[in-house]
Amino acid sequence: MIGLVIHIDNDSNRMEYLRHCILSSPLFKWLGKFVPVERFFSGVFWTSIGNVVSSLASLSSSLLLARILGALYYGQFSVIQSTLSVFMVLAGPSMGFLATKYIAEHRYLNPRRAAAILMLSNILAFALSAVMAVALLLLSPYIADHLMRTPELRPELYLSATILLFTGVNGAQLGVLLGFEAFREVATINIFKGFFTFLLVALGGYYAGIRGAISGLSAVSMLVCAFSNHYVTNIRTKHNLPRISKADLLSEMELLFSFALPNWLFSMVTSIANLWTYIMVSRIPQGYVQMGIFNAANQFFLMLNFLPMIIWQVSLPMLSGVAGKKDFVKLRRSYHKLIIINLAAISLLICLLVPVSGMLMNGLGKDFTGQTQTLLATLVLTLVYASANVAWQIMIVLGRMWTALLLVVLHSLIYMIVFIVFKSQGAYGLAIARLISYGIYAAVNMLYVEVKLAIKIDCLEKNNVS
Repeated sequence: MIGLVIHIDNDSNRMEYLRHCILSSPLFKWLGKFVPVERFFSGVFWTSIGNVVSSLASLSSSLLLARILGALYYGQFSVIQSTLSVFMVLAGPSMGFLATKYIAEHRYLNPRRAAAILMLSNILAFALSAVMAVALLLLSPYIADHLMRTPELRPELYLSATILLFTGVNGAQLGVLLGFEAFREVATINIFKGFFTFLLVALGGYYAGIRGAISGLSAVSMLVCAFSNHYVTNIRTKHNLPRISKADLLSEMELLFSFALPNWLFSMVTSIANLWTYIMVSRIPQGYVQMGIFNAANQFFLMLNFLPMIIWQVSLPMLSGVAGKKDFVKLRRSYHKLIIINLAAISLLICLLVPVSGMLMNGLGKDFTGQTQTLLATLVLTLVYASANVAWQIMIVLGRMWTALLLVVLHSLIYMIVFIVFKSQGAYGLAIARLISYGIYAAVNMLYVEVKLAIKIDCLEKNNVS
């Protein structure tokens, strides 16, 4: 492992030189007159490297696994992943958002508070992850026997509990690193994760089927968690964060109700809606085959979202700092630019994928032949999702988490209702239901953010006049 880290660090030095050359170009010197281009580009550069490698490795691993297992067993693997995601989002990732937002706001102005939030997010992430892992172990027989109606998948669900524990903790650790804008470290972690995901999941699936693939994911989650912890320890030393007391931790407990709890419920509602629709699809004739088709198409959705995710990771700590300074004019301007950048980049990628969509699905094997319409609906969804995601990011920055929860509850209800209408169409019906519900959700989210920012700007202007 040490040899791999050294090799990655050497590659990172070469990337640093490339970054310096790009920033020295006339174009970026001109952009620097209008935006803090070096700071933003550095984040985008490093996050892009990590996310591109990780996304391509994950996509390659998933598509190779689909070809190895076939649509039926790949569908079962997909439902296990969906079940795992319900428990996973209730663990550490919600603490990661908490860490990113508030560490970004306080790391310079109030280092003691930043240290307290770092400690609080890590403690709660471990506790929640442990609770969710135990819950999955206890509920696995019921899930396999009654919900999935596939009792033979019990051992795979038991094994998934280890993934849940380590991934939850890693979510909080990555949130801490992003809060400190340690983009190079996050990129290194993602490269590390991508390499071992491709290696271990594909090999596990080839030699031991579904159980081998799950075992590969479990091993990756342990390795990545250890790697992340190494970098978090280094970042604490680098910023010389003060030691904190029990009183410091208790003083931040209010954030649990105002931010962490609604974000936790947000994730729970979304995951339960997704799991319910996936289980309903798996119960129709050839249901697991349909789930395999849907999950294969969804890998391209995940791949296309690597750019919005990069911008999300880079801009969230920066926008949190802008909101902390009450500069809502700059916040609204940044919000509009992020939407334009996301839509332009994704539209270009979709134009490249649409002409070859049939070939992509047919290349996965005979079970996936003729399923182009599912992929096309999923590609269109990427545009809608990117817009909704930017609006949700602004709601996080503004601290409107309870409003965000209300909107996602409405979105989930619409999603399930529309799915019932299209249920008989299997994978394509699921893709259409997701597209329609996200379209409504994106429109409402964006309208709310525009109105909220306009009100805040108006209030500031009145205060300045008075």
